[in-house]
Amino acid sequence: MRIVDIFQPLPSLDGFTQITKVLKGYSPDTKYLVTVGETRFFVRLADVAHREKRKNEFMLLQELEKQGVKTHKAIDYKVLQEAHLTATVVRFLEGIPADDVIQQFTDFEQFHLGLAAGQQLRKIHQVSAPPMLNWEATQRKKFSAYWKAYQQGSYHIPQEAK
Repeated sequence: MRIVDIFQPLPSLDGFTQITKVLKGYSPDTKYLVTVGETRFFVRLADVAHREKRKNEFMLLQELEKQGVKTHKAIDYKVLQEAHLTATVVRFLEGIPADDVIQQFTDFEQFHLGLAAGQQLRKIHQVSAPPMLNWEATQRKKFSAYWKAYQQGSYHIPQEAK
């Protein structure tokens, strides 16, 4: 199925002029930047097996917006049965990742950015977390995947057994 056909049932992407695949990130989802007029959206396509998790994430973004958190704005969420996918559309905060530029700021500026981040974190912690099916199993699975990738990699930490 063509990406254009997948985007068809998403009204927020009607009239898009550009699609750019995003290769960053750790999730197995397929991600795109989609331009509609002057607005750029971030679109995440996930296997339909993850529909509940993606729906919870979408609803969490809606709750964070109600709390005034500076984060992505939840625009659209759909289950695309024919494609066996879910689609999440968000309007994201434009900018440069902090870790790319933080060293260019003075200690004073970095301190105040940290304070601002802490204020946002306080707002985030006012939102109840969605219920997870089994937190421990989820974390073990994630850790196991990281550990396996590390073991298969070419770099190993000296004296890692300690």
